[in-house]
Amino acid sequence: MDKSQLKKQLIVLGVWELFAWKRELQPLAHLLREDERILAATSGVLEGRRWLLAVTHRRYLFVSASLIGGAETFELAPGDVMGCSGKNGFLFGCLRIELKSSGDLGQDETAGGGRKSGILELRNVPKKTIPPMVSAVADLSSGP
Repeated sequence: MDKSQLKKQLIVLGVWELFAWKRELQPLAHLLREDERILAATSGVLEGRRWLLAVTHRRYLFVSASLIGGAETFELAPGDVMGCSGKNGFLFGCLRIELKSSGDLGQDETAGGGRKSGILELRNVPKKTIPPMVSAVADLSSGP
């Protein structure tokens, strides 16, 4: 997918102003397939790094880009995620994504690019993105 198509999807979701300047957009555009539709997007801090999280109708995409060292990405399949909850703070909030156990994922104590299975906690999340993200995760993880 090219960056202009990505921009259109983020504008429709009402989150373009949150991501317009972020380095993660170019790697995300390369990861997205032409027919892939973003259901929700947010950003926050996971394991000390800033990440952009996009939930599409097929998968969960995590992208972190730095000025030096390029981009780090990982994805989760719908079956890897059990649920999501959010908590709002004054300006920002927190998203907690519950993963299936490592045995269910068929991996040795890891899920999603080496992260420990269990809970992924994304902090400093723009609070306006939390309800749509929780809803999109619930829709995708429940299946068709």
